[in-house]
Amino acid sequence: MKRIGSGLALLVAALAANNSFADSIDFNVHSDALRLSYEMDLSKRGHAGLSADFGVLYSEDEDRLDDMLFHAGMHVSGENWSEKGTFDIRLGGRLIYASPGNVSLSALAPGMQLRFTPIHRVGFGGHFYYAPSILSSQDADRYREYGVRADYQLLPQAFVYVGYRYIDVDIQNGPSAVKLEDDLHVGFKMLF
Repeated sequence: MKRIGSGLALLVAALAANNSFADSIDFNVHSDALRLSYEMDLSKRGHAGLSADFGVLYSEDEDRLDDMLFHAGMHVSGENWSEKGTFDIRLGGRLIYASPGNVSLSALAPGMQLRFTPIHRVGFGGHFYYAPSILSSQDADRYREYGVRADYQLLPQAFVYVGYRYIDVDIQNGPSAVKLEDDLHVGFKMLF
């Protein structure tokens, strides 16, 4: 619990420092892990479509991460309308850091997020981030994260969702791929 307290304290400090530019807080959980993310809308400072996000994934799964994974990201986003619904597309990347067990890993992972709204209040989305060996450092040789979710807009500024997330990493001179996360989760997102 001490590790989660220090990770959440870091995230709360980021929230307090940037509260006037807040856009959303996203929280999801399953039996062994929780992820808390904060997204800041930089378009309020004159950078159209640009956002930054910060987050921590805390895991007590002894067979996987059993630690914290931190991320900081930057994305440009926009909407694309069609007769079938609305697409919200984000392109960018994340800096990743974790130190599970006796290894440390960091990566610069380009990626994207996509959300499709076929009917009012219902959305389906996914994300994918990948860092090959050239963008991975310390003990990491490759980083990969992807996930999918289905959400429902419960209130104008609140979403609930169910999702699945998978994260693995190749360790230099180690096993071919180490799973850090491979589970279903439930969560909510609050907009400001």
